[in-house]
Order: sequence, then C-alpha cells, then structure tokens
Amino acid sequence: MKRILILTVMGASLFTTNCSNQTRTSYLNSSVRNPVGEKANFVLVKGRSDGIIDSGSIKSQVLISQSKPDTEFNVSLSYFFQTHFSGDRRGTMVIPLKKEFFAPEFLENLRKTGKYEDDRFKAEYLGTLNKFTTLAGKGTTYENVDEIRLYDIDSSLSPNQKFEDMEIHALVKEGIPVLGAISLDIKGTDTDGLSIRVRVGTDYIGN
Repeated sequence: MKRILILTVMGASLFTTNCSNQTRTSYLNSSVRNPVGEKANFVLVKGRSDGIIDSGSIKSQVLISQSKPDTEFNVSLSYFFQTHFSGDRRGTMVIPLKKEFFAPEFLENLRKTGKYEDDRFKAEYLGTLNKFTTLAGKGTTYENVDEIRLYDIDSSLSPNQKFEDMEIHALVKEGIPVLGAISLDIKGTDTDGLSIRVRVGTDYIGN
C-alpha cells in the first residue's frame, strides 16, 4: 500500500506542473497569483478506490520556497491512509513548483490546444462537465468543470516507488486553492511483487 500512497501524492503534484515549454515565456509576463498560505484538503472516495483501502486523506498547503523564493513556491502534501492488512500509512512530501505554474494562462492554453507533451508526461484535455458533485463529505456541486487526463508519466519523478503505466484523471475548477483539483483519480501498475493494477480516488472537501 505504500506504493499507492506515493502515487497519490505524486498525482496531485503532476497536475500543478503541467506547463508547456511553448507558453512558459508568456507566463512569466502574466499575472501569477501569490498562493502562499493556501490550503486544500482531499478525502478518499471508496467507490473510486480499491477495496483494500478503508479511509484516507491528503492535506495540501503552499509555502514560501526557502531556496528560491523569487522563482518558486513549495507545495506541501501530507497524507494519511488506513488499509485492511498493512495498517496506517502517513507522510509528507514537499514539492517545489515554478511560479508560472500558478498562472491562469496555463489552463486557458490547454483548453485551446487540447494536448501538452514534454519529456516527463503528457496531458490531454477531455472537455468540460456541466456539473460534478463530489462524493466526499456532504458533497458539493460544481459547474463547468474541466476534465484532464495525464499519462505516459515518467516514473523516475518519484524514485522511491515502482509503478508503470500511471494515469491520472483530474477534474479542475478555477478558483480552487493550491492545486485547482476537485477530484483526482490515479491508476497504475504496481511492479513490486504482484504486478497488479491499483486505483485511488479522492475528492476536495475544502480548506
């Protein structure tokens, strides 16, 4: 189950860094918001996750970069999951992200081009959902939600895990803090032992 948890955290970070080299220069001249202090919490959705996971959550927060405060923000992702047979799993990952990744032009450009590729992963814009209701907590309905698929993800981005064929399905709503995601579904093949396909789904519940 440790592999699943690392994948979940990685999935959240990948979405925020999906910025095309072709548009990066224009982002530097755009109005990048200051997200420091923003928080967003996610809760496991059992209906979209493998049955061996009983419960879980991810807490994210944007912090000031101590090493590169002029060009980067740090996103802290703390997770806690309970499983049937391997007990509790918890930890924190801090991910450095360039400031232009928080520019609104990123999503606008992805809507227009439909796809993005670099040497680390690919993204496909799947369209817009008129409405989506989260299943976690009391449930919240969002309108005009962007649907994005991330695939061909370089597994070396998270060197401590052994996953292949990882794919992330994200629902995104502008105005949501930190990552912009209201739903994250992550799939991947665990190559350490059984080589089974695993699935984790989480929904945003607020800050």
